[in-house]
Amino acid sequence: MFKKDSVVHSSSPIAMERRAYPRYQLTPSLEGVMHSFTLMRDRHMNAIQGEVIDISEGGLQFVTSNDLPLVSEELISIHFYWNKQRIQLTGKLAWIRQEEKENRAGMAFGSETKKSEHLLQLLNHIR
Repeated sequence: MFKKDSVVHSSSPIAMERRAYPRYQLTPSLEGVMHSFTLMRDRHMNAIQGEVIDISEGGLQFVTSNDLPLVSEELISIHFYWNKQRIQLTGKLAWIRQEEKENRAGMAFGSETKKSEHLLQLLNHIR
């Protein structure tokens, strides 16, 4: 059900793996909703439907067919259901990649999220 991505080891700076934690592909992905809250945009909250496609102790990757009206390092929250539990994880937007048919966002967890009981249970299950 879950696939661990291999870590690339090379002396080339392009091929170096920058992640501190191994990530795990979620197959099937987990449907979820991303929320953002920005004071700079009239305290507007966005709710974006999508899927969590991979996860690690340090963050996750979210994919959506919707626009991602977010800015770098914006505070975001993602919730999804796993094992009949609602899991909500918070962090900062690390990156956005806009592609032809889908948009991707990387979320970096903060120190409290990294200690989340729900995250640790999920990671223990998929390892």
